[in-house]
Amino acid sequence: MRRYSTTNHTKNTNKIGTRDRGLGTGVFVWKHFVKLSSKIIADNPHSPFPIPHSLKWFVVKFSVIFAVLVLLFCACTAKAQSSATSGTAKAFDEAGLRLLSRKVSPRDFSLSLLGGETRSLSSYKGKVVFLNFWATWCGPCRVEMPSMQALYNKFSDKGLEILAVNSGEDQAAVRSFMKNEGFSFPALLDLDGRVSANYGIQAIPTTFILDRDGMIILRLVGSIDWNTPKIHAALESLLSNGL
Repeated sequence: MRRYSTTNHTKNTNKIGTRDRGLGTGVFVWKHFVKLSSKIIADNPHSPFPIPHSLKWFVVKFSVIFAVLVLLFCACTAKAQSSATSGTAKAFDEAGLRLLSRKVSPRDFSLSLLGGETRSLSSYKGKVVFLNFWATWCGPCRVEMPSMQALYNKFSDKGLEILAVNSGEDQAAVRSFMKNEGFSFPALLDLDGRVSANYGIQAIPTTFILDRDGMIILRLVGSIDWNTPKIHAALESLLSNGL
């Protein structure tokens, strides 16, 4: 049973929304420019220095040309944004990482870090979050974690955050493991397994990737090598262009 709620955000919806916002901006600017031009012409008879008829036509023509240019600019901007986000999906596909068919809203949670500070998942909104469920006794987890550290070293200053949620182990065991292995990304303690249960974790490692809007875009069960050029390219695109 899926433990996290779904939303109606799809890739097509995002593209349409971008286009409509661009065209809406163009129409808004065009309306206000024409309104201002009309006001100038309407108020002119009361001026002691009337504007020549040819100049009135110039104002009207200029407003139309200006409106067309604004609409073209907005349409091109929307197309460029759409191309960038579709490029991100293509990069993930080429990396062998299958994105969810639609973005999913995660359940928020608060857990303690090894230092004792409590952090919530929602506090990381605005970053791309690599959310990994693991345990020290898990062999496949141990295998993939060095490649996670490589991602953290490469992308943490570009907006990537790795949250390694340990399932059911005490602070001393997790702290010792992280120190001995040289891992510097944040580890959180799910002592009672509540968060793992809420996320439907049945096998570890399980990894979720959240975009900068805080939406889940990928779920992967099992251990892989994250430190590959194609995965780097996918994350670079997600960090720069979104999805």
